[in-house]
Amino acid sequence: MPASPQCGGDDTPTQRVETQNMVSFDGEVIAATWDALVDAFLDSRRERSASPKTVTAYGGDLAIFSRWYAAHQGLAPAPDRVTAIDLAGYRNWLAGRTRPATANRRLSTVHSMFTWAASHGLVPRNPAEHLRRLPSVVLGPRALERQQLDALVDAAGRRSRRDAVLILVLAQTGLRISEALGLTWASVALARDTGTVTVRRGKGDKYREVPLNATARRALTVWRDLQRPQSALAGSPVFPAPSGHPLAIRSAEDALARHSRAAGIDPVVTPHTLRHTFCKALVDAGESLDRVAALAGHARLDTTARYTRPTRADLERAVGRLDALPRPGASQPRGPAR
Repeated sequence: MPASPQCGGDDTPTQRVETQNMVSFDGEVIAATWDALVDAFLDSRRERSASPKTVTAYGGDLAIFSRWYAAHQGLAPAPDRVTAIDLAGYRNWLAGRTRPATANRRLSTVHSMFTWAASHGLVPRNPAEHLRRLPSVVLGPRALERQQLDALVDAAGRRSRRDAVLILVLAQTGLRISEALGLTWASVALARDTGTVTVRRGKGDKYREVPLNATARRALTVWRDLQRPQSALAGSPVFPAPSGHPLAIRSAEDALARHSRAAGIDPVVTPHTLRHTFCKALVDAGESLDRVAALAGHARLDTTARYTRPTRADLERAVGRLDALPRPGASQPRGPAR
């Protein structure tokens, strides 16, 4: 490894040692480039079983920060160059251009990376230590109303029985899309009055069994019978592509978008919208958070507690009730004359 002497602040020589991705100053190792730091952080998320979609979202958030830094500072960011003042400027920039929820997610990603990097000695300091979120009124995640879900299932059923069953299963079980598409018929137990799906490797490689209600059992039973003899093979995917392999996540997302547009639902529904719909319906029905968390496979109750917050639709219904109140100054109907 090449080494070159440099001088510290007191003119004492320090030793700089470089490798392809890391730099060491007198034994203190830091990431040599911004890209090396980002790659190491994303690898650490994969090692913690973050989904590919989550890792991609982290990468996108960090790319946005990198472009902002280059545009405002005139040079690319570096692990030992980003300061708390830079991050405060980035926060202000986000505040004027995007919704607080989006801005806070991007700030959270930057904060997480620098906190992780500082804990592993990959940056000389943590510039995000005091980075604050933007204040906002936090609403619950978007969930479908019953009539919207019915319209979506009907629209899907006109084009694809498979897609209609997939929508029902997602909305009635709360499975993540990766979990649903990973199901084989060996994972599904169906009887007249009971049924379960077994998720063998959920988020964080967790195993769980999710009971099936009557709606999900009927849909899966009909779908299984339509797929025979293929469904008789225990290892066959419940939701196959035309090739016979499990349907790809991107294909399922594209199909949901098409069915959403056909049903007149805007913005389009994503698989996670259906998971939110499941959790919100249970919370609204009075189920305890620990039960909802167990069914959804949440590791933390505060994740499930999001569904106790009102959604935009809840607020619209609340103000809509004012229409039924008598208007101030309106004449009241008189009783019969005597």
